[in-house]
Amino acid sequence: MSKEYSNIYKEYLSKCHSPLSEAKFHAQRNWSKIYYNTPKVPLKHNINIEDNTINVSALLKLSYGQTHLDVVNRKMQDKNYTQKFRRALPSGGGLYPNELYIWIKNDSQSGIYHYNPIGHELSLVKQGDFQSEINSIIGQEGSRHNSPLVFFVTSILDKNTYKYKYLSYRIQCLDTGVILQRLKETFNGFNFTTDIVLDFDDLKSKELINIDHNEGMLGIVTAKSNTKEIRLPKSSFNSRISKQIKEENHLDNNLKYKESDALDFIESLHHNSKFKSITNKIRNLGFDRSETSGYCIELPKRVTENEKDMLEYIDNRKTIFHHFMGTMITKNQLSLILSKVFQTKTFNTNEFPLNLYLYLRDIEGVSNGFYRYIPSEHKMSYINNEDIPEKIRDNVIQPDLDLYKVNVTAFITGNHNKAYASIGNRGYRILNIAAGLLLGKLLSNTNSIGLGTYPFLAYDVNLMKETLDLQNDEYPLIIAFLGVKNQNSRLTFQMY
Repeated sequence: MSKEYSNIYKEYLSKCHSPLSEAKFHAQRNWSKIYYNTPKVPLKHNINIEDNTINVSALLKLSYGQTHLDVVNRKMQDKNYTQKFRRALPSGGGLYPNELYIWIKNDSQSGIYHYNPIGHELSLVKQGDFQSEINSIIGQEGSRHNSPLVFFVTSILDKNTYKYKYLSYRIQCLDTGVILQRLKETFNGFNFTTDIVLDFDDLKSKELINIDHNEGMLGIVTAKSNTKEIRLPKSSFNSRISKQIKEENHLDNNLKYKESDALDFIESLHHNSKFKSITNKIRNLGFDRSETSGYCIELPKRVTENEKDMLEYIDNRKTIFHHFMGTMITKNQLSLILSKVFQTKTFNTNEFPLNLYLYLRDIEGVSNGFYRYIPSEHKMSYINNEDIPEKIRDNVIQPDLDLYKVNVTAFITGNHNKAYASIGNRGYRILNIAAGLLLGKLLSNTNSIGLGTYPFLAYDVNLMKETLDLQNDEYPLIIAFLGVKNQNSRLTFQMY
C-alpha cells in the first residue's frame, strides 16, 4: 500500500529531477500484461482498412501493436547487428509501461477487453453492456456520451521503475500522452469523432476494468461514428467462462522489476492525484502566453505537401536509431512539423502552461538559432544564436547522435507550480500527459512528411533548465530530435 505524504507533489519534484547518473540502463524488456484462463479474440496481423466498418485489428496494430522487427547496426560497423522488435510508436527506454483496455459495444461481443500487443489478441475482462457505468466515469458531455468504443490507457507503475527510479512516473505520463494522441489520429483516419478524457473518476474506472493498486488509470479516449460499425473478428468463446474472469486473471509476477523506495513514492503520487468524482473538471490545458522578445519569423500558413497515409507513416517510423544526415530541409517542411501541435480539445487556453522551444539548423530561409514557437500566430520568436548543441552535448548522453546533423531540436517545457495551483496533486500527472500529447503530434507531423524522429529523455533536468536559461518554475519535460535520417544501417521485416 502507498504511504500518505503531506505535500507529495512538491516532494516528488525534488526527487524526479535526479542526475542522469542515477538512472540504470539495462536491456529492453518488452513484455505485456497477460490474462490466463480467459476467452481470447485473436486478431489478424494484416492491416485491412474497410470502408463501412472499423477493423479493430487494424486500429490496434496501427496505434500500439508490434509492427516490425529491425535488424540494426547501431555503431555503423560490420558484423555488429542486433535485433529489436518495434511498435507503432515510441516509449521511454523501449519499455512500454502502458496497457490498453477497450470497451466495445457490439451486439454479440459487447464487453471490456484487454489488448496484448505482443500476441496481438484481445482477452475478455468483462462481458456485458457497461454503457451507463462508463458514462458515469467520463461524464455525459458532447461526444463522450454513449460512445460505442472507449479506450482506457493505464500504466503498470513498477514496470520501468527499475531503470528510471523516481523519473519513471513522468515517463509513464509522457508515454500516455503519445498513446492518446496516436489513438486520436488513428480514429480520425477511420472518420470517427473522438474525445480525449483526462477528468475521469479514478475509483470507478479502476473498479470497472479490475486493476489493482500497482496499475494506474491515466487517460481515456472515446470514439463514435454515424456511418461506421465496429467489427471484431468472430470468436466462439463461452460466455459462462467469462463470468469467472475476475477470479482467474493475473499478471505473471516473475516479469515484474521493482525499485522499492521509488515505487512506493510513485504509487503514493498517483493515488494522491485521483479524482473521486468527475466534478473536478480540467478545463484548460495549453500554451503559456507570456511576453516574447526579439524579432519573429512568420511560417507559411497554408502548405501543401504529399503527406503519407497511415501505412506509409508506420513504415517511415522504421528509421534506425539516432543517425541523422545533416541534409537541409525547407521552411515549408518546418511549417508542417509545427502545424496544429497545440490544436486539440485538450489544449485551449493558458492555465496549463506548456512552451515549445526550437533550436533550428540547416533550414532553408531560416537562420540557425534558438527560437520560441508561438502557436496562436504560427510563428517563431527569435531568442539567440548560441551554439545549443555545444552547450547541451555533455548533458545528452548518446554517443552515436551528432547534434549538428539534427535539423530541429525541440524542447517541450512546462510549469509544475502553475499545474499544481490549477488542480492540485493531479497537476503533475496531467502536465506530463499534455506534454506527451504535444510530443505525439510533433512526431506524427514529422514522420508524415518523410522525416525522422528521436524523442529523448536521458538528460539532467536541472542542468538542462540552467543551460537553456529557462525562467522561474519552467522545466524541460521532453526533447525531440527531428530531421533527415540515415537509413543505410537497417534491415526491416514487416509484421503486417
